[in-house]
Amino acid sequence: IHEYPTKLPGKAEVLQVVEDPESAGMDTLRVLLEASWPREFTESAQSYAENQASRWEEKVKTRKDIRNLPLVTIDGSDARDFDDAVHARREGSNIRLWVAIADVSLFVEPGTALDKEAFERSTSVYFPDHVTPMLPEVLSNGVCSLMPNVDRPCMVCECVINDKGIVQSYEFYEGLMKSHKRMTYEMMQAFIDKEEWVSEEIQGLEGDLQVLVDAFEVLHEAKNKRGAIDLDIPEALVQLNKDGTVRDIVPRVRITAHRLIEECMLIANQCAAKFLQDKSRAGVYRVHEEPDAKKSREFIDFLSLQGINAVEILGKKLERKQKAKRQERGKGDSKKEPEGPSIRDPEDYSILLKRIRKDRGEDDPVVQALQPMMLRTLKQARYTTQPLGHFALADGDYTHFTSPIRRYPDLMVHRLIKEGLGVNDGFDPATDLEAKCQHCSERERLAMDAERKLIDIKKCRFMEDKLGEDFDAFVTGVTEKGIFCQIDGHFVDGLVNSERLALWGGFQFDASLMSYKTSGKRLIHLGHRIKVQLVAVDIKTRRIDFEPLELME
Repeated sequence: IHEYPTKLPGKAEVLQVVEDPESAGMDTLRVLLEASWPREFTESAQSYAENQASRWEEKVKTRKDIRNLPLVTIDGSDARDFDDAVHARREGSNIRLWVAIADVSLFVEPGTALDKEAFERSTSVYFPDHVTPMLPEVLSNGVCSLMPNVDRPCMVCECVINDKGIVQSYEFYEGLMKSHKRMTYEMMQAFIDKEEWVSEEIQGLEGDLQVLVDAFEVLHEAKNKRGAIDLDIPEALVQLNKDGTVRDIVPRVRITAHRLIEECMLIANQCAAKFLQDKSRAGVYRVHEEPDAKKSREFIDFLSLQGINAVEILGKKLERKQKAKRQERGKGDSKKEPEGPSIRDPEDYSILLKRIRKDRGEDDPVVQALQPMMLRTLKQARYTTQPLGHFALADGDYTHFTSPIRRYPDLMVHRLIKEGLGVNDGFDPATDLEAKCQHCSERERLAMDAERKLIDIKKCRFMEDKLGEDFDAFVTGVTEKGIFCQIDGHFVDGLVNSERLALWGGFQFDASLMSYKTSGKRLIHLGHRIKVQLVAVDIKTRRIDFEPLELME
């Protein structure tokens, strides 16, 4: 829209004609338009990217040459861009770990047309059928992708880890690498599980891969000992047909190979945060502050309604903390907090989670429903120039270094590291850095919201031809509106509203119990199993409605 109508007609330009906007194939476009997300790069940005891609080799002559180092990429089988590669080597009881990341900052110079458009996006957006990239494909899937057997410029975090998973030393440098193998998570998992079929695929790399597994084990154990929170919340994997209709919705399986790469990226990110504090004039940090005391107390109260006594599980720890808090306020702290224990330590969450999983089992409906609720008690992670720590990781300082192809904050971190190394690429770390961090945090949330919206639309698409069918389900949420239920076998949630519950069995909402109950004291609560019938699907509002049929007590 160029001019909005007032007394005179407005002026608008037609950008695209969508022939069938209600079809399943248009769902992604509709979500992108609702978010006003940029879908094309300007001609100047595209031209700049193509020019940079064609002449990068002349810029890398002074880099450290690590092309003989047998780095490998480990990604999903359908991945198109490879922004990280890893290698590990034994040094006595220590392990030397290399994490090589695509050097996007070499191609995207500050202040250029492409830099401005990448910043506007701040992140790539991932949908089941489409990726809207932060950078043009000539970079993201081309010269910035660490494809096998080709030279690629990279930024390297090389660190030494002892047998307790503690970093003994680290360094960052500009490198020139060559990936020796494009591995998938399935291949790496097959190696971990000692499956015979993978031996031919990884010939000559077996020893190096075993050291990577050893590195993962000590890093993972160190993270657990710190009390980091390990929320393993199942995610939906939406499988689509070519026309955008849904073939199936299945669990996204998280295997040890995923965790292995996660641990390598986490340690590189932690080293990057330390480097910024020690060597750079400024910093960009990924912070996760401690949870709000009120939300934490509400979660403890909710657990008690489910028969889970958090104070008893955590012993005297919570009481000591509460006593210390009261004493602190008595010394002149005017900030008043409501009485009652709260969970303010990541180790507390970790202990609770492990105990609940142990007592009830990983697949128990209550456990599956409680994990997202626990997540909602925590604050959202964000970007800032202040090193405020990372609560969930139980780590002092943390940043994002490992994905500059798809996250603009990582690109800023690369520039800051180069500035700390004395490499001048025209980046001024003092220029509006906090405002840029805030913008990136906002864009990240908008992208996540768009991704969730599309998943919800596809869930509605999956259910729209199943009206009148019955499903076994379990209760994932209880509110005044009604009960939210997830059907077995698929990550599809719907609502049984309070009116239907009242008409069906005289159930009324009881806020004190966070349940629905009858005068005869029958209850419907979190994790309760229930048979439901699908009665309505609304794709525009992304709403699914169920009718209750039977409580399966």
